[in-house]
Amino acid sequence: MKPMISADSHIVEPPNCYVDFIEPKYRATAPHIEKKTSTASIPLSSRA
Repeated sequence: MKPMISADSHIVEPPNCYVDFIEPKYRATAPHIEKKTSTASIPLSSRA
């Protein structure tokens, strides 16, 4: 039997995935995560 992946599965990228691997000219607007409190992180789509 071939391995199967559920269509409802989720892939979670590492927190700095885009910032670490994006071209330098796009880093200022890359999706990133900022820690706002001691218990929560908020994903942001840009640093505008």
